[in-house]
Amino acid sequence: MAKQSLRNRLISIFILTSTVPLLFVGIFLSYNTIRLIRENTRTLTQQNLKQIDDNMNLLLDSYKDLVYQIYTVDDVVGWMESLNEGEDEAVTTNQLRRYMNALLYSKAGIGAITVISDSGRMVTTHTLNAATYENPWLSQFHLDQKTLYDTVSRENDYYIFPTEYATNFAGEDHYLFHIAHRIIDYRDLKKQCGIVIVSLDEDLLHSVLYMEEEEQEGRSCNLLIDQNGRIISGLDESWIGETLSGSSGMQDEKALVDEIRTFLKEREIKSPAQYDVYTFTDRKLEWVIVNAINRLNFWQEVRRSLLIIGAVWLLLLGITIYLLRRQTDKLVSSVHTVTDAMKEAGSGDLSVQIPIEESLPIEIETVANEFNDTLRKLSVSRQKEKEAAQNRQKAELKALEAQINPHFLYNTLDTINWMAIDREEYDISNAINSLAFILRYAISDYDGEVMVRDEVEWLKRYVYLQQYRMKNKFHCDIHVSPEVQDWKIHKLLLQPFVENAILHGFRYAQEEYLLEIVFSQEEGRLKIRITDNGAGFDTSVVDRIMRGEPAPEDEKGHIGLENAILRFDMYTDGRGILKIDSHLGEGTTVEMEFPEADE
Repeated sequence: MAKQSLRNRLISIFILTSTVPLLFVGIFLSYNTIRLIRENTRTLTQQNLKQIDDNMNLLLDSYKDLVYQIYTVDDVVGWMESLNEGEDEAVTTNQLRRYMNALLYSKAGIGAITVISDSGRMVTTHTLNAATYENPWLSQFHLDQKTLYDTVSRENDYYIFPTEYATNFAGEDHYLFHIAHRIIDYRDLKKQCGIVIVSLDEDLLHSVLYMEEEEQEGRSCNLLIDQNGRIISGLDESWIGETLSGSSGMQDEKALVDEIRTFLKEREIKSPAQYDVYTFTDRKLEWVIVNAINRLNFWQEVRRSLLIIGAVWLLLLGITIYLLRRQTDKLVSSVHTVTDAMKEAGSGDLSVQIPIEESLPIEIETVANEFNDTLRKLSVSRQKEKEAAQNRQKAELKALEAQINPHFLYNTLDTINWMAIDREEYDISNAINSLAFILRYAISDYDGEVMVRDEVEWLKRYVYLQQYRMKNKFHCDIHVSPEVQDWKIHKLLLQPFVENAILHGFRYAQEEYLLEIVFSQEEGRLKIRITDNGAGFDTSVVDRIMRGEPAPEDEKGHIGLENAILRFDMYTDGRGILKIDSHLGEGTTVEMEFPEADE
């Protein structure tokens, strides 16, 4: 993969971590929202269908009351008896028509009122064509007059005939459904007088199926189907009378729904997949109320909502990326500042420092502070290294000066030694022998390694001379554990510490000074402790010496401690441990711990 800048990576990570979860959340919410909307739609649609059924029954009940006013009136019963007996038929027919004409306009939607006597005499009044006294719908009815009469008069109950084509009048097709009841003579309930049929315009059913605004919006398609699967009302009047293929009208809901979708497809009413079909069955009428919701409109609304949400999300994402770029600009600028300083330092300029500004992020400020501090320490270390090199060079020069004809020096000391023996000055002879040993030990291989046993022997000679010089002012104890006799250490590493203890610590009068040097092994490491009960020195001086800072003029008496500490660190590669503990008037303890040989 190609390398990317920090800014681009942050933006990519942000987009990845925000887009993917939001995508999954959006899919889940969309799916869940659609599911909830469908469930709510199903519930509301079922309630709406139930409400349509209630309204339809209220409508039918209101017209049943009109039928009731006809079949229970004594005058109508009397007129029917006259028709059945053939008495005054013309007068009776006129009286009956006048009565029915008065009722014909009593309620909206009445297309015709028809009575049929038991003798087969039919009287009708209607508004469907110019021939007022002819029945406009019976010739188109699926039952003939006798079968119609027998069907209605068979039971003492309302009989509702579903919508059928009636006639064409004034260029319009008229569709009627009918409410019928046998005419009852309460003096003889079993007596067959005749039947009355009130024919109602299909528009009444259509107005119940559709609210005006719903029909205009075209969001759904409502149908009313009878027990034989015939459409008796719907969106399109031309559908009335058509039968759903293979349907009995009261079959299981799934099969009925499939047939309705097939019907809508055949009528090119959108794609079947675009409709959700719901049904409600009126068990008394054996009619099925159907609602087919146009899912296309629903999906358009959902898509519109999703597009709005997507647009808002993209806007917020753009704003966030803009703000993120603004913030990362500061971060990238800060990183560039740090990297530029690192490049300068890498080129050798250790004086470079990163400016600490308020605009720096906390993390970058921490890095900058650590970088500046590291460079300061590195500069100090380089300066010390330079000074150490200079001191080493001076020491080498001094060593060269000290090497002028060492054999001449040894021979001279040997001559003086024999002169002291001739004069029986044995103390002087011992001092001269010790001095010669010390000089020979120091001059040969000045910076080499020796065994602990050799360094101890040299220390004894050195301490002896110091005791002789100071007239036995102090006592010295040297303890060496047997297991460290063959350990190797650098030559003359202990001399500055011992000399400082003798010359600085034992300079004041005191009853008895004690110098103790202990070589031991602890946890596989060589440990050397140099302890004196001399004058000691202040804690601040100890801290200054351990930090490697040069001594002021008034502290020049601490002989070579700074260089001795530097040599210890160099010889042990910084893996050794050196501690100095000193208190004024109490003495000084120096502890050195060397790394193991295999380290």
